[in-house]
Amino acid sequence: MIRLRAGIAICAAVFGLVFAVAPVAAQELTDPIRARTFRVEFKPLTDAAELIGPLLTDEGSVMMRPRQGILIVEDRTSVLLRVGQVLESFDLPPRSVKITFVLFMGRDIRENASRPASTASVFSEQVNAVIEALGDVTKWTSYEPLGSRSVQGQEGSRTVADLSSDYRVLFEIDTVTRRAGKEVVKFDRIVLQRVGRDKDGNETLEDLYATAGTLKTGMLHVAGAASGPGADRAIFLTMQVEAE
Repeated sequence: MIRLRAGIAICAAVFGLVFAVAPVAAQELTDPIRARTFRVEFKPLTDAAELIGPLLTDEGSVMMRPRQGILIVEDRTSVLLRVGQVLESFDLPPRSVKITFVLFMGRDIRENASRPASTASVFSEQVNAVIEALGDVTKWTSYEPLGSRSVQGQEGSRTVADLSSDYRVLFEIDTVTRRAGKEVVKFDRIVLQRVGRDKDGNETLEDLYATAGTLKTGMLHVAGAASGPGADRAIFLTMQVEAE
């Protein structure tokens, strides 16, 4: 009888051990740790690695191979599936947008009655609205068009566009993302330049205005650059972004 009870106790202990390790064994069977290779074609490999880092478990790891443009990720199968979905949404071809620039000069000509009061009618409806708003808060009473241009820009690229023979704009687009149904364009740099010639006939460039920022599609952005303290004129550049 004593031997029988001892045998039952041993069996119970063994079954208890089996039950204790069963969940771990089950996870190894249903969600094992594996390695998978992901190719990143369009976005920086380091950005992709940083993006998926928070998705990994304590058992996971990621290794970059820049020459091949691949990430080698090791983790649970369920995590690898999620990593694949995130990278698929992230690694997209560079997006393009259309940007329309309008350049005009504001002057204060109230002292010269022979000059026309305003030339705002030559602008688009939206630019005219901007001009009217500027008239309420600035001293400028007349606006002269200097140039305009619509140009394509692309993520990760630098674009240069001549607005006229005398003025040029260059810009660099960092990213184009979609939020709340609108395209959001992040500009690393936007520079308005005056084009000139030196005594030898070589082209010279003078930076008039430089900025950076984010624009949504449909939004009209206005930048201004006065020619100097107390100047009787100022140059204004408007920008509007349209998704392709």
